[in-house]
Amino acid sequence: MSYYAAALTRTDGDWTAAELDLDDVEDVDEAAEALRESAPDADTALLFVESEDEFLAVLRLDQDDDFRVFGSDAAFASLSRVGAALLADLEPVRTPARGSGIEAVEDVDEIDELDQELDDEEAEDEDLDDLDEADPDRPTGPAAAAAVAERDSGDSDEDGGDDSESGRGTASAGEPVGDPGLLSDLGTSASQLLALVAHEGMLPSDVIADVCERAGCGSEYEDLRDNATL
Repeated sequence: MSYYAAALTRTDGDWTAAELDLDDVEDVDEAAEALRESAPDADTALLFVESEDEFLAVLRLDQDDDFRVFGSDAAFASLSRVGAALLADLEPVRTPARGSGIEAVEDVDEIDELDQELDDEEAEDEDLDDLDEADPDRPTGPAAAAAVAERDSGDSDEDGGDDSESGRGTASAGEPVGDPGLLSDLGTSASQLLALVAHEGMLPSDVIADVCERAGCGSEYEDLRDNATL
């Protein structure tokens, strides 16, 4: 399975982009070391790996910190040697506020709005939990969230709503793994990253371009990608 790896490194506020060869990498520690060697003085180093227009992996390395990894789909580890090296043993992402699914969005511009909606859902879950003492038989936590989602779905059906028409149904996304919050301080929150990788029709390279734009290295990535040896 083919792959493309791009290293985006920031040193003293300036970003640099370069392709990275992972052919000899056996595990994530070696991948992190290769990233570190590509820019030894970097304050922040990001490794983006895309494969077959389907899978995405992100590795982040900060100076003097342990690395963090995110994968858009656990299947990448079973289908690719590079995927296995990067994603092996990572835990699935837990998203209790959204149940087991990730909402799709019609337009990438809606992702910031979706992020706020998810925060509101979490606050609503907390409000429901506060009712436990008044009504001990009331569903709580994830069960309460599911009940609210079922109620909202029923209201939508009664109004004649259709997920396929609105574009707000559950996306047929893979199983994200690792740490989706690894880019939060660079402009892309955990829920935004999850929404991006779940967005129907959005390629891994599109996700990387969006993330890099938010981080301030969009032009560096675009220039590198335009001259990529794919």
